[in-house]
Amino acid sequence: MSACLAPSRYHVSRSIPAMSGFGFGPSSPLPDSADTRVLEPYDIVDQGHEGRCVGFAIAGLMNQLLRREGVTGAKVSGQYVYDEGRILEGVPLSEDRGMVIADGVQIAVTTGLPDESAWPYSAPGSVTPPPASVTQVAHHKVDLEFACPDRLTMLASIAQGFGVVGGIDCFSELMSVEAAATGEVPYPSDTKSFVGRHAIIFVAYDMPSKLVVFRNSWGGWGRAGFGTLPFQYIDDFASDMHSFRLAERA
Repeated sequence: MSACLAPSRYHVSRSIPAMSGFGFGPSSPLPDSADTRVLEPYDIVDQGHEGRCVGFAIAGLMNQLLRREGVTGAKVSGQYVYDEGRILEGVPLSEDRGMVIADGVQIAVTTGLPDESAWPYSAPGSVTPPPASVTQVAHHKVDLEFACPDRLTMLASIAQGFGVVGGIDCFSELMSVEAAATGEVPYPSDTKSFVGRHAIIFVAYDMPSKLVVFRNSWGGWGRAGFGTLPFQYIDDFASDMHSFRLAERA
């Protein structure tokens, strides 16, 4: 696991969410708990010291969904998302600024992602844009994307069996020894301790404890790569949340 002090790992900008619904309401309440990991495990990855969290979150969710559709060993390129995202945003590939989650989603929907083998992870990062030959094999696409503007829609997506990519504001509590050991990230005691933003995958929730489980991209951080956030944290500090549907079959 890389050290958790590299500021670039938090670089994720906000975008304006769109409204969407998932069919839950007063007549059809959410179940008390749900966990998408029982359908298919998520890859545990380490983004290193660069701001690739958006690419790793989008690729991680797509890999889980592809394997559920029978695409054995699916592993799409998170590096491609980050490189193409910076190109889309007009940021030189030599600059590690992170990217907007919605732009990464746009790439997954329109261009699609190649396999990891076609554009592999590179450290400390490539300054060469993906060539046309790589883009031509970027055939793993998100067919439907739903914006989750709030906690209710995010939980509803999980209840339906679909993880959610999203961004969170990060505070000193996330960087603590306790969080690294347990994955338990409390509500911030002081918002002045803000250290940046980070992209993760929301994978499960539990109503009685009012906690959401997320997959991080810091290797074995927390509970073997996973952590928890209180509902109130999501309400106040989560944004740019997206749920995917794939039509691709093996």
